[in-house]
Amino acid sequence: MIVLLLTACAFFYAAFSGKAVYSAFVDGAMEGLKTAAKVVPYVAAALLLIGALRACGALAALGALLAPVTGLLGIPEELLPLLMLRPLSGSAALAELDLLIAEFGPDSYIVRTACAMMGSSETILYTIALYLGSIQVKRSRYILPIGLIAGLFSAIFAAFFCRFA
Repeated sequence: MIVLLLTACAFFYAAFSGKAVYSAFVDGAMEGLKTAAKVVPYVAAALLLIGALRACGALAALGALLAPVTGLLGIPEELLPLLMLRPLSGSAALAELDLLIAEFGPDSYIVRTACAMMGSSETILYTIALYLGSIQVKRSRYILPIGLIAGLFSAIFAAFFCRFA
């Protein structure tokens, strides 16, 4: 019903405004394609980085290194691969979540916490690459550290609140 109402509003606006709505739509679509072409190299670089980290074992080594610290923060060791993949890639994080569900079951504390982490965090590096790449910003200043800190806090709070659920 809402889609029909929005379509009707757009139709009436186009009919009574006297503006060339179709040409404005085509111009916007062309600009969107140009933006997508600018962003593709940044996204490809991020996906290549994820594959390289996973293939060479750096992700597992980093997880073993961070386990004592995240244990103090209340984040289970089993969630470290997810915690490290989530800022990089949503699809890689979903694949990791699928492995956790298969291993621990959907109602376990580990999986509940993983789902809360997925829902309360963002693919930070992808988002930075997409938005800053599309407007050609070279220095991101504080965006990356603040985004990573926010992701860490979302994991801490997810572990805390899921412990009592």
